[in-house]
Amino acid sequence: MAPTRAEIARLLAAAEQAATEPADHAPLPPARHASPPARDHRNYDRLRGTYRTLRGWPLRHQAAPLVLLGTLWTAGAIAAAAPGTIGPIMLGATVTATAGWLVRRRRHSTPRALGEARRRTVRTTLAAGGWLLLAASQGAWGWPVAVLWIGGYAVAAPWWYRHRIPVPPAVREPAALPPPAPLCEVTEPEPEIPMLWAQRVGATNRVLAGSYLTMPTTAGPAMEWTVQLNPGVHTTATAQAAAPLIASALGLDIDQVSVDRHPDGGADRALIQIVDRANNPLQRINHHPGPDKVHDPRSGYANVGIHADETHARWAFYVPSWGLAGGAIIGGIGSGKSTLITNLATTAAHTRVLSVWAGDPQGGQSMPAVIRRATWPARDRDEILLQLRAAVKAIDIRGALNGLRGVELHVPTHAEPGILLFLDEIHKIFIRGSEHAMLGSLIAREGRKAAVAIIGADQYPGLPTFGDDEALRSSMFAKNLAVLRTASNVAKGLIPGLDLNPKDLPDRFPDGSPTSGLGYLVGARTAPFRGWYTPHADDWMATAPQVELDRVTANFIGPDYVDRVARADAARASQARRIAALDPDALTALLAADPTLAAALRSHRPLGTPAATAPIPAAGAGWTPQRTTPGGVVLTLAAAPKFGPPPTPSTPPADGLRPAVLNTPAGTRIHQLVTQGVTRPKDLATQAGVSTSRVHTVLADLAAAGLVTNIRYGEWIPTPTSITAVN
Repeated sequence: MAPTRAEIARLLAAAEQAATEPADHAPLPPARHASPPARDHRNYDRLRGTYRTLRGWPLRHQAAPLVLLGTLWTAGAIAAAAPGTIGPIMLGATVTATAGWLVRRRRHSTPRALGEARRRTVRTTLAAGGWLLLAASQGAWGWPVAVLWIGGYAVAAPWWYRHRIPVPPAVREPAALPPPAPLCEVTEPEPEIPMLWAQRVGATNRVLAGSYLTMPTTAGPAMEWTVQLNPGVHTTATAQAAAPLIASALGLDIDQVSVDRHPDGGADRALIQIVDRANNPLQRINHHPGPDKVHDPRSGYANVGIHADETHARWAFYVPSWGLAGGAIIGGIGSGKSTLITNLATTAAHTRVLSVWAGDPQGGQSMPAVIRRATWPARDRDEILLQLRAAVKAIDIRGALNGLRGVELHVPTHAEPGILLFLDEIHKIFIRGSEHAMLGSLIAREGRKAAVAIIGADQYPGLPTFGDDEALRSSMFAKNLAVLRTASNVAKGLIPGLDLNPKDLPDRFPDGSPTSGLGYLVGARTAPFRGWYTPHADDWMATAPQVELDRVTANFIGPDYVDRVARADAARASQARRIAALDPDALTALLAADPTLAAALRSHRPLGTPAATAPIPAAGAGWTPQRTTPGGVVLTLAAAPKFGPPPTPSTPPADGLRPAVLNTPAGTRIHQLVTQGVTRPKDLATQAGVSTSRVHTVLADLAAAGLVTNIRYGEWIPTPTSITAVN
């Protein structure tokens, strides 16, 4: 039965009275199964939410050491302000308790990990307490703060290493079907060179470990990369020296790989150029553009060949504000050494401000085009000695002229040209202790300012080639140095500035053609180059002007320069005499096949021998002794004996002319020594300062002229008519 309105009003009034009146009796105990009174959870939920927020922060582990250091700094400031030592001890205890609580709260899966964590905590606590004591005594500013932060970073480094910043995993997209292939799919090939470099060159335990290629580009037909080397481990020089190994790793030939200095500098990088075998400019014959087109008078450099990127290889002649440059060419047999020196001489002659002198101790056969057309040619050591003496005199007089003019350098001009002396086979010229080596060293070191220089060529770059004179070698290597293929195993270590071994250059290209002219120019670039092919060098030398010295320099040098043409003709006459004194039967075939030889013998008829009365056949005609020629002329050339010395005439030359052998310094000196009683060739060579082979040659010429005779093996005496012939 539902309560009435009166009952409901009575119950509400009673409840309101119970709520407003104070209780005067003890509350009744709660029932056994009654629920506990409800608590207010709002503050607890707020703290728990804050903890969860901090625990979910990704950088909480990285920030913990910084918070601890900041707390220590604040505590140190308080400890410094607190009197006595109570403050630091209290703060140290607080830090220790806090660190211990953190360790207790950390979860460690093994006892070993828990023990390691406790040891770290103890170390950290001791360090913190020590710094607090330091701050209390010294203050919390200045160098103690630096100790705090530097030491704190060092102690926290292992913590930060173990708690690296996590990298969120990439969002995985649901697998999708691959797109349909296009109708004309274009795929780019894998970059083979960088891939091979990473695997075979820059990998661990490889030749350039830690290096890699960047910034690919093209330079002519070559592909070009910047090689980033491992700093402190490799340099540009080690990269250049490793060029053969790099070529092997990339499956290429040595002439296809060029490792050079980077144009922007820096020893931790290099520049590498790789050219395809089919388009390699070094494997084709590059014709000389012409001597008038390769020299730049403004810079003083001339193009002597081409690199793999089709840039020109350059050689310095007269460089403004520097002087006239010499140089050296090192190359083995068949390497193109003589061709390169001929190209340089041709270019120098066409500058029209350089007087080209040439010396070849082998009779001029190494560079015949240069010897025939040089302003001053020399075919033996004696004439080369006169050239060296004249060059030193030119340096002397021009030094005096420069001093009077108040200038430092002699500038070559048409009126006062420079002197450039080309010497081949210099190991036969610069003999140890000889006057040649002494004068050559003086010219190489002091000739630059007087516009006098030497360019020498030889097969071996060691000190014996330069007369054991390091000053001579280093001076000739200073400005220009071309290194072609050599057969020496030690040439690499003897050439300063060249970290490559010239022996690694191939003898032939893959197509079978020779590699003549392939080598390196040591200097601004060490990239391989190939010299010009010059089939018209003789014609170009013939069209070049004969640049004579100015009258002041020529007069100061004296007869050594003025009479050079007469001595050259006498030397050719001496050679002709030696040939004409041979058995006529041996000359028959030679003169019939070589018109040049027949013309030379006709123009230099030997004196004092029966051959002087014999008519020399015209070019191309046969020469048969005691036989009738096609013109009906009977030759009366007497045959020389095949063994023993040539016959000694008892009378001087019929025409009374001075023998040509006495027009040479060696001939005059040796004849003088023989007349003074020196009889043995060995003694003659020692006292005359020439080689033994040269002594035998001069003695043969003196005997042919009737000035000396060989009384027995190894003994020579003057003839009774010797003095008459000389006078």
